[in-house]
Amino acid sequence: MISTLLTLCLASAPAISPVSIRVEGEGYLRFVREGSLVYAKEAILTVKGGKLASVEGPVLAPSVTIPDGTTGFSVSMDGSISITGGGQSREIARLVLAVVDESVRPVESRGFFLLEGKVTLSEPGEGLVGIIRPAKKSDRDVSVSREPEEQSVVRIYPPESLEKPKTSPENSQGKPNDQVNQIVEKTQNSLSLTDVRPDLALLQKGGVQIHLPSTIDIEGDTILMGQISQVFVQAEKAPATAALDLGTTPPFGVDRLIDRALITARLRRAGFPPDQIVITGAASVRVRRAGQLITHDQFAQAALAKVGGTHQLVEQVSQPPLNAPKGQVEFLVERTAPNGALLHVTVSAHVDGRRINSRTIILKDSQPTLQVKVGDTVDLRVKSGSVTVMTKGRVTKVDPQARTVTVRTSFGTELTGKPTTDGTIEVQA
Repeated sequence: MISTLLTLCLASAPAISPVSIRVEGEGYLRFVREGSLVYAKEAILTVKGGKLASVEGPVLAPSVTIPDGTTGFSVSMDGSISITGGGQSREIARLVLAVVDESVRPVESRGFFLLEGKVTLSEPGEGLVGIIRPAKKSDRDVSVSREPEEQSVVRIYPPESLEKPKTSPENSQGKPNDQVNQIVEKTQNSLSLTDVRPDLALLQKGGVQIHLPSTIDIEGDTILMGQISQVFVQAEKAPATAALDLGTTPPFGVDRLIDRALITARLRRAGFPPDQIVITGAASVRVRRAGQLITHDQFAQAALAKVGGTHQLVEQVSQPPLNAPKGQVEFLVERTAPNGALLHVTVSAHVDGRRINSRTIILKDSQPTLQVKVGDTVDLRVKSGSVTVMTKGRVTKVDPQARTVTVRTSFGTELTGKPTTDGTIEVQA
């Protein structure tokens, strides 16, 4: 009787749907398997024995207990775990991610990773540890053919050596689609990799070989497998493999690390068994959003174009180019500040309407304006051959057309000269 009631209770308990998640960043999910920690970049979480666990068995670490009566659970971007039941929803825990040094290479172990080295624990959203995203269904549903002998092999990258798959009567599906070609075009100027010899035996078995650079600059808001690596794979699998989503491109000026563990996880979700995945090259790829260089001369020319007249650029210490996001560049003169015969001009650079940075350009007037008036006391420089005499005098006449100033000295002598860039009236005797 008791067993019958127990069976009825279990049968009536609502099933809790699994939740697929992935880490977008440098962190790893943590699980306990046979008393030891194992790690993953992606996982399908479910409830086993009242605790959150991977559908493959290992329990989430730290342990999260799911109360009776729970009908569902969710994981937010910051790792918060919430449950629903009885018409209510509440938060019960938060994920803790592991971060390791860049030199550590994760080791595949029965669907998870082993990390040898110092591990730092952080919560999602802190620094570069990353955030939690839902794993995309499309990545799990990509079919992988198990009949490789009649397939040709395609190397997706580097772009300049993109190979068109060979076709035959037995194989007429070997041509990459437009999506892959677009990926190639976007990265052809930034991806620079050495020629790598593919593992033909692996590829003939339906496997995939990935070769990684250490750094890569990309455009677009999504990081795709084909943008950051050389991909060796059978022809019919090339488009889907190259288009695998590895996460969001970081903001300009911020690097994002894509490591082997994440790449392996994405390939496994796409249907490649662990023993048919080979990754060579760097331990991880440092991904940056592609930018453009704005030279100091461009700022200077913008200042000269705005001020115009007889101004010239004052020689300044050479400044390096400004690294800015890609887009339409416009310059705006924000401020002009006269300083004697010099003019300080603040020029800002804008990309697609957004202010990026500014620089101050110093100009001088090759023909200084007459800023004196009758009655002013000025410095007078009288030059006669190799002799120069400095004195003071009072302005008695200003001739704008001739650009001359007549000055009466303390001895009553009137001398006519021209203003210089330092404000002195210079007379040639």
